[in-house]
Amino acid sequence: FRTAVNTLHERIRKFGIDSPEVIEWTHAQDIVFSNCSDRNHMPEPASPQTNALIKADRAYQIAAAQFYSGQFDEAEKGFRKISEDKTSPWRQISIYLIGRTLAHKAFAKSPCAPDKELLGKAAEHLERILTDIDLKSVHKASWEMLRFIRLKIEPVKAFKELTNTILNKPEADFFENVNEYNFLLHNRMSSITTDKTNIDNLTDWILTLSGNARNGPEHAVSKWEETSSVEWLTASLMGIKSEHPKKDKLVDVAMNIKPDNPAYLTARYHALRI
Repeated sequence: FRTAVNTLHERIRKFGIDSPEVIEWTHAQDIVFSNCSDRNHMPEPASPQTNALIKADRAYQIAAAQFYSGQFDEAEKGFRKISEDKTSPWRQISIYLIGRTLAHKAFAKSPCAPDKELLGKAAEHLERILTDIDLKSVHKASWEMLRFIRLKIEPVKAFKELTNTILNKPEADFFENVNEYNFLLHNRMSSITTDKTNIDNLTDWILTLSGNARNGPEHAVSKWEETSSVEWLTASLMGIKSEHPKKDKLVDVAMNIKPDNPAYLTARYHALRI
């Protein structure tokens, strides 16, 4: 919708608000959006005498309407044709939408059991986009779609990539990454934890705190002794009981944490609790 609004403003600036071009564009766009609720409404192809820019707009509007109405084969053909037109302002977004269309087509018949071959083709297409510097304008959208596909067909690989990004590039779409990490951890836990090499320090810590690790408190204490990290110290304090043989040592370290440490309140609370 944002793209449509921006395009409308651009066309008004170029042709004028009451121009035939803007009126025709707006009518076609209304038809496109009607497919979001009531499918199979298509704008008419532009006439031969139509302004070249409006013709390019119309080709994109028709492909978009086909996409929204679930006519994915036709939409893919439309976007591919636009992607070959170097004069079209919609060329780059159409290249991305080829991949998105393939992905949607993969889910069309069975959302719970998508066509993995089609998803693979979509992933390959999006990966090629990400290697093309000339398509930088659609890199972000392509990466997000590629990540979504990997969540479906390569959950373990996607999980590792998300963990690495969260730990090493927290400024990169942090909340989206954490949401996807949580989704995989809770919905694909068995496939992720089967191979212990998939369990990084962050995941190990979360599983321990959530009670999904064997011998959780003892594991936490062992990890603290191994790393001397405040993260595993707090996990140990949260899990052990007052009669634990290493309680005094843990409490002593906790009470010496400085107030500017993020773990200060948590560590002190649990040190006093036990």
